[in-house]
Amino acid sequence: DTHSPDALLIDSHSIDLAVGLSKKLRVLCKAEDNLDFCSREVPINPSFAQFSSGSTGVPKGLLYEWNQLQEHVNVFSETLDLEERHRFISWLPLYHDMGFIACLMTPLLNQNPLHLISPFEWISNPGILFEDAQVLGSTHTWMPNFAFRLLSSKVAAENLDLSRFECLASCAEPVDSKVVMDFYEHFKGAGLSPHSLGSTYAMAENIFAMTHRLFDLDSNSWYISLDEKEFQHGRVRSSREQTRTVVSCGKPIGKVEVSIAAEDGFLGEILIRSPFTLDSYWHQSGQLLDSQGFFNTGDRGFSHQGELYVTGRSSDLIIHRGMNLYPQDVENILNDIKGTYRGRNVVFGTYNKSTGTEDVVVLAEAMPDSSPIGLKEAIFERISHRFDFTPSDVQILPHMWLRKTSSGKISRKLNRSKYLDYRSREIHIAGCSHVYSFNASEELYNEHTTAQNIHLKQIPIVSSENIHREPRQLEFQSYIGSLPK
Repeated sequence: DTHSPDALLIDSHSIDLAVGLSKKLRVLCKAEDNLDFCSREVPINPSFAQFSSGSTGVPKGLLYEWNQLQEHVNVFSETLDLEERHRFISWLPLYHDMGFIACLMTPLLNQNPLHLISPFEWISNPGILFEDAQVLGSTHTWMPNFAFRLLSSKVAAENLDLSRFECLASCAEPVDSKVVMDFYEHFKGAGLSPHSLGSTYAMAENIFAMTHRLFDLDSNSWYISLDEKEFQHGRVRSSREQTRTVVSCGKPIGKVEVSIAAEDGFLGEILIRSPFTLDSYWHQSGQLLDSQGFFNTGDRGFSHQGELYVTGRSSDLIIHRGMNLYPQDVENILNDIKGTYRGRNVVFGTYNKSTGTEDVVVLAEAMPDSSPIGLKEAIFERISHRFDFTPSDVQILPHMWLRKTSSGKISRKLNRSKYLDYRSREIHIAGCSHVYSFNASEELYNEHTTAQNIHLKQIPIVSSENIHREPRQLEFQSYIGSLPK
């Protein structure tokens, strides 16, 4: 609605998807004789639009000129050393930059063969990526960090030949060194080269890529080991104990400048400048670039020997009692707790006026056969063992409660809002006539403590046995109807 397209071009197989849209815009089907709209002369330098994934808020429109896209693809292709023999494969959706630019427009503009897999088909059968790649001789693909973890756990390496891959790049999420190493160890028997895995730091506001690097898995040159205590206070200090590893995102690609808004040895905001950098969002006022033409990515990191190391988003950073916490560090711990779903947990901060610092909130989805109480205890224990703090609140949730972005990432912003909304709601219970709440006293019915430990409240209720009988049903419907939406 905010961007008011003139028309939607759709094929006959998808025409049902356009039902109801014809009142708002012109729907053109290639099987019909209404393509006169598209017969106009194509401009020399047309514009194209894509949208951000919505990781930090509502997806934003990004409008570029075709010349910018062409220039970006040319520069990125030079970084990749693309040749005619290279073949692309991808399961990524095409409605944001990693799928659209890296895995569609780059091979198309370079005339490299491309094979696309439906995201829904891939998630139900992850192994299809490598099965198809083996048949087609695919050499390049991009995926988020979670996909590498999923493939390692779900796909057997036997009977696979991955020797043709030259670039399996992790992008869109912070790269986890353990996930990379586990992936390589799992698939190296299938011929996976130690030089084929890598990372790309990218953002739709720069069309796509800003830095790129391929790793050498036979060495430790692709990551840095830092002192955890120093890191939590914003300082970058090496450590032989490997208390924290940060993976290199490589050097900037051609025509891209990267700057860190901090002194050497400290974490700071990552700024970028290039001919492809967006200066404003589509149909939004406000300048995104500073006086020197740099765009603030909203990410934090540091530079070492000309390479960029990204540690997380500034908006996600939790400052708890003077300690800097990145949510993904805690979320990685939750992924390994039995009874939780991998990738379906989230950590964020909420400011506590009484303490003057941020509380740490943990939300985790539980498997049906797991114990919520047991999971809570395990989460508290694991986090307190790994860090010098305990969460302020841990909530165990049913599967599919948490909200994701269009790119499939858990949204901390959306889930924080949902959590705060639910926390402020009234709770209405149907099924019992009384509600008891009590503390952990061992002497619940001791005459001296009963008054302090028991709270009894009558609430209007009907039982499941008589709810269908009149006038009970009418009373219950009336009661439900009186509740705030």
